[in-house]
Amino acid sequence: MHGGKGLEMDDKDLQVLAVWIATAIGPRMVGGRYYDGYWGTEDEVLDIDRGPHEGWLPWTITVRDEHGERWHCTAWDPQRDKVVFQPADTDPMDAARETS
Repeated sequence: MHGGKGLEMDDKDLQVLAVWIATAIGPRMVGGRYYDGYWGTEDEVLDIDRGPHEGWLPWTITVRDEHGERWHCTAWDPQRDKVVFQPADTDPMDAARETS
């Protein structure tokens, strides 16, 4: 966990946060490959920590690119980011629903 202690929130707040996190993660899934337009790299997703966590990192994604492994919380941007390989035909919003 990169973000700190857990948050104390009511159910409605947790649902809103879960949807926000799922939207920020976008279509990225563990095992998938994506072009990250912000970093200018093609990344393999190794782990997604959906949190939520207290602090400025409510969620994190761990990726591997040509420079090695790193984690970040850069949101998916459909205008600059692209799916290179998707490991399964699933709905990325399922994770948000599971936390509700």
